[in-house]
Amino acid sequence: MGFYSSATLIRDAKAHGIRVLPPSVQHSHWRCTVDSDQTLRLGLLLIHNLSSAHGSVLLKERAVSPFESVADFQRRAGLSREELRAVARAGALQGLANHRREALWRVQEPVEEDLFSLAAKRQTPSPGIAPMPSMDSISDCPLVPMTRSERLSADYETTQVTVGAHPVEFLRAQHPDAWTAMEVKQAAHGVRLETVGMVICRQRPGTAKGFVFLSLEDETGVSNIVIAPQLYEQTRLVIAEEAFLRIEGVIQQHEGVTHLRAMRVRAVQTTVPASGSHDFH
Repeated sequence: MGFYSSATLIRDAKAHGIRVLPPSVQHSHWRCTVDSDQTLRLGLLLIHNLSSAHGSVLLKERAVSPFESVADFQRRAGLSREELRAVARAGALQGLANHRREALWRVQEPVEEDLFSLAAKRQTPSPGIAPMPSMDSISDCPLVPMTRSERLSADYETTQVTVGAHPVEFLRAQHPDAWTAMEVKQAAHGVRLETVGMVICRQRPGTAKGFVFLSLEDETGVSNIVIAPQLYEQTRLVIAEEAFLRIEGVIQQHEGVTHLRAMRVRAVQTTVPASGSHDFH
């Protein structure tokens, strides 16, 4: 299974009816766990910048009693400011804050012990110094929730995986005539078509006489793309560097395996984030 990225395995699990839940400081263990026959829970180890030592402290504190608020989590988990921001941005404070931006806002606030000193300073301001803002103004969050695409970006930045929408779903409306990976697999031999997807694997085996093989993923599955040496040389940079591709080609069926032999390769210009690819040469 190491051939495929964690992001691809999660998409495949969802396609098979498995519910995949995001990392959560309230529910996750350090490693990913099977909550039931149909449910997986992602582990805290996926969150970048969260150390295993602090993760252990977090889990020990939670075992004593559940976290009641972001402030309670800050006080007891002992995370650094960078770790707190990563946990909040990953959506792992769900249940303690209404949304990720509020969680990010909350982890910037002073911990409970500091609030008392702030209140004391507000009661006795120095001459010529404006009083401290009220605690209500400190706590009120003026930020709006992230959009779906912003949550996708935050997921990839913090964990490199997502349990939300696949990146290609955000491109689908711009390419209504493009076949999905599922449709490509069901196409008949010799059919000419176009498909759009995110590159998850590039291979150019030394024994393949210059042929290049791509795995192109969308929200429905993975398409196998074959690129002849001449086309590869003509579009080398696009194939090697672009995360999303639109490929026109002809379906080839061989021993039960469906390939799309590429005739034309184009980059898909977008700001949608990608999960990255496994490239072997």
